[in-house]
Amino acid sequence: MILDHTILRRLTPISLAMAARLFPERVQAHPYLPGEPVTVPPISCGVTGLEGMTLRQSPPDGANTTVYNAAPIDRYVVFGATVHSRLGFVTCGDLLFSDFLDHVPLHDMPGAGPAQDGGWMFADVTPQMRLAHGVHLMTTNLDNYYHWTIDLLSRFDATLCRPQPPLPRPVLIVSAPRAGWQVESLALLDLGDTPVITLDHGAVATVSRLVVVPGLAGGGFFPTPLLLRNFLAWRTRLARGTDGPRRLYISRRDSDQRRLVNEDAVIDVVRRAGYTVVTLSGMSVVEQIRLFAGAERIVAPHGAGLTNIVYCGEGTSLLELHMDGYVQWAFRRLAGIAGLRYGCVIGQTCEPWHDWPHVNTWRIDPDAVAAALAAM
Repeated sequence: MILDHTILRRLTPISLAMAARLFPERVQAHPYLPGEPVTVPPISCGVTGLEGMTLRQSPPDGANTTVYNAAPIDRYVVFGATVHSRLGFVTCGDLLFSDFLDHVPLHDMPGAGPAQDGGWMFADVTPQMRLAHGVHLMTTNLDNYYHWTIDLLSRFDATLCRPQPPLPRPVLIVSAPRAGWQVESLALLDLGDTPVITLDHGAVATVSRLVVVPGLAGGGFFPTPLLLRNFLAWRTRLARGTDGPRRLYISRRDSDQRRLVNEDAVIDVVRRAGYTVVTLSGMSVVEQIRLFAGAERIVAPHGAGLTNIVYCGEGTSLLELHMDGYVQWAFRRLAGIAGLRYGCVIGQTCEPWHDWPHVNTWRIDPDAVAAALAAM
């Protein structure tokens, strides 16, 4: 439980950008990353035209977007900030910064959440530690491989952690890792002698001067190309001389969400086309980096394992398998900034579409997959 008490107070949700305009004595904005137009790769094989298909797309216009503007990103300094729990909520007085309110696990926060008047009810917790200068590296949906990688790891910037006399030396504040892959990926960061503290559930820290960079993924769908900088560095350092399979099929047999009921038939098709079938559960982060860095063609049902396309070489081909009740375009946009070719095949949901599509099962036409493989 994040809240083991009943003392709540009302806070005003506000973006860091708006707070910097309205309350400059509390929040300062500084230019950090430039904006730039990004080309979304065309669907080069598989279902190249989606007209007339009944789909639930996320975002709704994802199929037709050919270019988007990756917005410029500011770096913020929050004075008198409080950082809450493993999820990294940031408050300042009566303000709760909405930049970190995606995927909030309200089921673990009894009594907390949006209030009827537009505010937020939030825990009133006594801080356990006080810091003079900190750098925020946290995210709410941190136990999901995609969100940990894209929302947290991509934001690490060693330059923000360097001493800046006469300021106190900054401390990196990180969500407490639980899984082995979280621990391993944090160890890959170029921390040098940067002091690090981790916050777990229930822990609260006040920070006199907190440096915050919002997410680089544009809500998951409009990533800035500079999101790749850490991953490209890891690929360069760790994946030299990769001699693994060049054609990969990433199986979701290890997941009970969005289960592909005829995956065996799909696997028969890809094996005949020379693909190696891989299940990522149990593989180390470094093994996954090397696997994807050496691939030339990748086929996979939509899932967090495709986060690893950030380690692929430019020109790699990706064929993503979607179900019509949940066509999610995040990996197509990541493919765009990584210079990958993109194709997709769309299967059919077996049951009526559920509001929570991850409980649905689905099937896909193996012949359609075979045709897409031939077009790759």
